[in-house]
Amino acid sequence: MNIAIQGIPRKWSLKQVRDHIMHDIPCQFKTLFFNFENKFKKTVFIELLSAQYDRVQIVRLINRNPDTKQLRLKAIIPKYVSQAHVAASASGKLKVNKKGAPKKRPGAVVTGSDQILIVTHKEIMTELQSKYTRLYNLSRKSPGNKLLENIARIIFERLKSIMETNPEVSTTCFKLSGYYRKLHPHFGDFQMVLSTLHKLQDEHVLPRTQIAENDLIVVSSQLHMIDNIPFDKIKSVTDKYSNKITKKILEHVRKLDTESHQMDTPEDAARKKVRLELKNMALHLPSIIKQVIQRRLTPEKAPFHRVRIYGEPFLPSKDMMMPFTRRYKAVHVQRSDRMYNLIKMNIPPPSYSSLMAMDGKNIGTAKLMIRSSEIPLYKIPDTLIAEMKAYFGVDHDPSQDNFEEQGEDV
Repeated sequence: MNIAIQGIPRKWSLKQVRDHIMHDIPCQFKTLFFNFENKFKKTVFIELLSAQYDRVQIVRLINRNPDTKQLRLKAIIPKYVSQAHVAASASGKLKVNKKGAPKKRPGAVVTGSDQILIVTHKEIMTELQSKYTRLYNLSRKSPGNKLLENIARIIFERLKSIMETNPEVSTTCFKLSGYYRKLHPHFGDFQMVLSTLHKLQDEHVLPRTQIAENDLIVVSSQLHMIDNIPFDKIKSVTDKYSNKITKKILEHVRKLDTESHQMDTPEDAARKKVRLELKNMALHLPSIIKQVIQRRLTPEKAPFHRVRIYGEPFLPSKDMMMPFTRRYKAVHVQRSDRMYNLIKMNIPPPSYSSLMAMDGKNIGTAKLMIRSSEIPLYKIPDTLIAEMKAYFGVDHDPSQDNFEEQGEDV
């Protein structure tokens, strides 16, 4: 599949074109060659390397970019591409970060109906688990650990129904998540959780658990939480195992055979010299081991706390929220472009406890749900993601499933 971009400045190289447009094209591509329009402008031809993306959507994405408009560029679908020039191509593969995942521009647009469904589903599941902080542990204790899996399927069926009957609200995650809440308001979440749990228990012939909504909500103002565990507790566990590791290593070193024999091979002699040096270092090993564990295994305290604020049934306007976020010295405040009622921000440690105490506060007619982003979350099974993709006739490619949103890692 090919597209073309008209109006490229004459002095631009293929690499400059690639760097300019790589964030607007959601798949791998190649910049092929130029055709000269006049002495000032030229047209570049691009080959898309994935058949699952609609060329029309990609053309719209490029043309929608403010930089594209400012430079007076225009993306089109060409009628003909000369195959004689295709060999002279520059790779348009996205740069790879340290973890091996393709880097995406923060806030990159989610395109494709399957992607919109997957991302919206993930955001609604995250909101539900953020609201009910004990839901994750409740699911782990449920029959077969199936509570969140069953809830995930219910939300999938609801979203699928919306996309089938209301295509006008299915064009973006923001619109889809907003319409979902019109049909399924927040006040019905607990009843869905409870009825799903009871149905699961009935299927396994178990007594029904009677819980109140407040039983699932515990908002901690504890500083330095990592995966919902206090930092001090993690450090004490690290220190405990540091001592055990040190003890085991010292016992091993003391038992090493360092005595030389005439029959030793050169390799044995060298090995025993190393062992002897280890024994000589035994006095310093505890401090060395402790330093290594502290540097490599003990998490560092972050200078800020990542926080999510949801609005129920909607998020107050920017003008209404700005005084609130400024009061707590919030930085990197980002309104989600995927979840209609969410903002994310970083809070300095001195402001964290007082901010969390404002959970449930009303601003106008909206109630704020304030939660730490540092919580364990249920991972949507690959089988369910594959089913979402298959619904739209798309093969499951796990490398395309990680759509990070702007502000997630700040």
